[in-house]
Amino acid sequence: MRLGIVSATVGLLVGSFALGRATSGQVRPESTPADLFRAVEEQDKALFDAYNRCDLERFASFFSADVEFYHDKGGLTLGRQKLTDSVKQNICGRTTRELVAGSLEVYPMDNYGALEIGVHRFHQPKDPAQPVGEGQFVHCGATTSPRAASRSPASTASTTTRSASVRSPARGVDVRA
Repeated sequence: MRLGIVSATVGLLVGSFALGRATSGQVRPESTPADLFRAVEEQDKALFDAYNRCDLERFASFFSADVEFYHDKGGLTLGRQKLTDSVKQNICGRTTRELVAGSLEVYPMDNYGALEIGVHRFHQPKDPAQPVGEGQFVHCGATTSPRAASRSPASTASTTTRSASVRSPARGVDVRA
């Protein structure tokens, strides 16, 4: 599953979902198929490995050309190239990101894709005295084909996504992409 950004308001009653433990130590809602959860978790790792290593070509490959990235401090960034340029200018060599253990939640969205919710922590590798920042995020990953989204969770997990929405960080270090 590849991630991108979409302009949408997403409302969830997260507390109403029963939770199960995934093999990675992350919490998986019981309503989420294990293969979908693992696929989204793997894509999150791959995306932010590229982010942390400043592998901009790989980073950009996770997003559609018309990506919309929302940030609580930086506002709206439109387009894959602008998002990638922003990461190059503001992130590379300055900040790394890690997913907070146990915070990942993945919810299937029938005939669309999946919703990924979690908390990420940002570090300042060149200045360990800098405080660590944490923030909540939401990624809304869409399949490129409505037919693929309706086939099965596995097809949703392995199909290119069109978009996602992000909010970060909520407190601590100001990390702007």
